[in-house]
Amino acid sequence: MINRSKSASVLLAAGVLLLGTACGSSDREGGQGETDDGLTPLSVGVTGLTTDAPLYIAQKMGWFEDAGLDVEIDTAGGAASVIPSLVNGERQIGAGNLISTIQATAQGIPMKAVAVQNVAAASEADTEHITSAILVPADSPIQNAADLAGATVAVNALNSLGDLTIKATVEAAGADPDGVEFIEMGFPDMIAAADTGRVEAVWEVEPFVTAGLAAGLRAVAYNFEAAAPEFPIGTYFTTEDFAAENPEALESFRSVIDRATEYATENPDAVREIVLEYTQIPPAAAEQMALPNLVTSLDEEKVELLGELMVRYGLADEVPDLAAIFGDVYA
Repeated sequence: MINRSKSASVLLAAGVLLLGTACGSSDREGGQGETDDGLTPLSVGVTGLTTDAPLYIAQKMGWFEDAGLDVEIDTAGGAASVIPSLVNGERQIGAGNLISTIQATAQGIPMKAVAVQNVAAASEADTEHITSAILVPADSPIQNAADLAGATVAVNALNSLGDLTIKATVEAAGADPDGVEFIEMGFPDMIAAADTGRVEAVWEVEPFVTAGLAAGLRAVAYNFEAAAPEFPIGTYFTTEDFAAENPEALESFRSVIDRATEYATENPDAVREIVLEYTQIPPAAAEQMALPNLVTSLDEEKVELLGELMVRYGLADEVPDLAAIFGDVYA
């Protein structure tokens, strides 16, 4: 199991700041014309977490301008919250989990993946890239994923990536996934909730995994990796209409993101440094937390597995054509 031993108070505060103070919102309205400099403007809504590091690296390096793009980045929350702004034209690109784009498409708002953010670690041995864990108090009787059946588990949002992968983890351990009771709670509140017994287990992501371990919690399962090695987690996406009308701009955007992702993968210290620029996370926390497994493409079979799990666990009655959404970013 992962052992990270930095100060719990510093790391927990870091997590609150990471979620709460990443770049502020933008009031620039979208548009597909050119700026005075002849650049194509694109407004990108992000979560403001470590998965966004390549985007900020590319902006700092001037790579978007070199590609003829004027990219503006602003914090928009998760994928579900950014989709309405894509529909009304306030933004052109969003970032976040695949589930929301699949659900939107199924509900008649077709989405298209533009580029890839991250996938789960290649295995539980790849501790440098495990950014998600199910944590319990040190004295909890819960010892493994199977013991979560019958337990109350906190997740940041119901019917989303957390509870889906936890159910898959519990079922893979031979227990009944329907026996888990989920409660919605913000990541910053979960460690205290576990300590006081409000819930029996919590699902945390970095930097809260590190903060929880430093506070004395212990990990009993890694739900992303248990669902599948390199399980698909995040993409950049847009509406199908915008994609059809602006193929060159999106091709340029993906090219830059892929370049920045490869740079970030080869230079992890650059990721830790850039995170300090778009959040208020303390340097000690940035140095300690695990970094996401950043990639430039998705495995089609893993995406199809995600769709199957969505149907199995009731997040969708049926899934739309996944290749139509994600085919452009398949390996």
